[in-house]
Amino acid sequence: MQTLRITHRTPLVLATALLTSVSAFAQTEINDEAGLKAIAKDLNGHYVLAQNITLSDAEWTPIGTSDHSFTGTLDGKGFTIKGLTVGDGAKDDSNNNKAFFGFTKDATVKNIAFTSAVVKGHNQAAIVVAQATSSTLSNIYVSGVVTGRDHVGTIAGDARDNTTITNCVSTAAALSTEHQGGGIAGWTNNSTFSYNIAYGAVTAPSNGAGGITGMVDNSGKTEYTSNLSAAPYIKGGNDRTHGINGWCNNSSNTGSNNLSWANTVYYVGGNKKNATDITEPSNGSGKHGTVTSTEELTKAATYTGIGFSTDTWQLTDGQWPRLKQFAT
Repeated sequence: MQTLRITHRTPLVLATALLTSVSAFAQTEINDEAGLKAIAKDLNGHYVLAQNITLSDAEWTPIGTSDHSFTGTLDGKGFTIKGLTVGDGAKDDSNNNKAFFGFTKDATVKNIAFTSAVVKGHNQAAIVVAQATSSTLSNIYVSGVVTGRDHVGTIAGDARDNTTITNCVSTAAALSTEHQGGGIAGWTNNSTFSYNIAYGAVTAPSNGAGGITGMVDNSGKTEYTSNLSAAPYIKGGNDRTHGINGWCNNSSNTGSNNLSWANTVYYVGGNKKNATDITEPSNGSGKHGTVTSTEELTKAATYTGIGFSTDTWQLTDGQWPRLKQFAT
C-alpha cells in the first residue's frame, strides 16, 4: 500500500499555487483619470472603478489598437466616467476607431456609465468601444452624442464575432453622415443583443439606420431579444430603416419580443413616415419590432412580460425603465 508523503515543502507549494491563483484574478482599483489611462499599459488586466471620475477637457486616446486589443475586464461597480471627449472631427481615416476603447477582444465591460460624452469620429465611432470582437458589454448606461461617417453607434461602433450586448441603456445620439448608424451599435455580424433600450436619435441617410443596430453584414446571423427602440427620430436609406435593425446584407436577423416606440418619426430616403408605416421586409432584411404606445411602454408589466429582470431594472408604472445601478 502506498503512503502519501507530505514533506516540509508541501505548505510552500500550496501557498505558491494559491498566490498564483489569486494574482491571476487580481483587480486594480481605479480612482482617477491617470488610473484609466494606465489601462493601456496592461491590456489584459482586471480593473474596477472605486469612485466617479470626471475627465479633463483633453482629447482622450482610445485604449487598445487593432494589433493590441484590450482583452481584460473593466467593472465600473456602478460608478460613472463623465466628460469623455474623443475624436477631432476629421473626415479621414486618421480619425477612425474613436471611443473609450478603440478595440476589445474577448473582453468584458460592465456595470459602468459614461455621461456627457462627445465623440467626433469617422469610421467606427462610439462611446464605449469602437470595435468589439467576441466581447461582453453589459449593464452600461451612456449619454452624449456620437458623430461619424460609418459604423456609428453609442455602446459600440462595430460589434462582431459573437459579441454580446445586454442590459444597456443609451440616451446618446448616433449621428452618421452616410452609412450604418445604430442606437446601440452601428454595425454587426454574428452577435447578440438583448434587453437593451435606446432613446437617442439615429441617422445614416445613405444607408442602414436602426434603433438598435444599423446593419447585419458579412453573412452574419444576429439575434435580437427584448430590445426597445424609443428614438425621437431615425433617418436612413430606402428599405434600410427600421426600429430595431436597419437592414441585412446577405445576412439574417432573428429574435423576438422587440419593441419600437409608436412616436418615433422615420425619414426613409428623405421621406417622412410614422412608425406604423414601416414594415419588416418579407425576406427578413431588417427588423422593426412591435410598434408600441407610450402608455404601454410606461407599464412595468410590458417589460416583465418579455423577460426584463427586476434585479437589474427599475420598473415602475408611469415611468420608462431604468437600470437600477444608475437610477438615482
